[in-house]
Amino acid sequence: MAQKVAVFSVNAAYQIQDAARRVIGLSGSGVRNGPGGITIESDTVRRRRNATVKDRIIVRVSGNTRDGSNWRWTYNFTEVVKTAAGFGGWTDRSGGRTGTGTLRNLIEDQNLTSGQLGNGVTVANLGTLTPQPIPTGTRIEVWAEVVGSATEYWCQYENGVDGSCT
Repeated sequence: MAQKVAVFSVNAAYQIQDAARRVIGLSGSGVRNGPGGITIESDTVRRRRNATVKDRIIVRVSGNTRDGSNWRWTYNFTEVVKTAAGFGGWTDRSGGRTGTGTLRNLIEDQNLTSGQLGNGVTVANLGTLTPQPIPTGTRIEVWAEVVGSATEYWCQYENGVDGSCT
């Protein structure tokens, strides 16, 4: 049985659940609304119970390197934080996570040697157009997968295609 850090019984359970996620910084699986109220578990408790905890962060892609011939890339990234309302207003998080070649795209992971891409497009049908990596500067939601003792960073982004039409 999981150790409980706090339990709330309220009528506005969903509002408190969302507020708890934002204030405490727990991912969705750590804040649950059940018949007895809201249960908030610490990251430590969840990590011990489940080795594949997904911590979601927002990052800015800062570069890429082609990884083989299947239209896959590894990406460099810097964690960002929202500092102003509306569009824009993102800045690098002080002490945030960064990675060089450690971010991978789940859609690209499904690209096949046959030329069928993870998004369903066949490269041979593109003519002079080619799949593109996630553009540098793009902000994207990323999650961490703990695999054994290693941490991998993953995102899900539909790659664009670009080139000249003839």
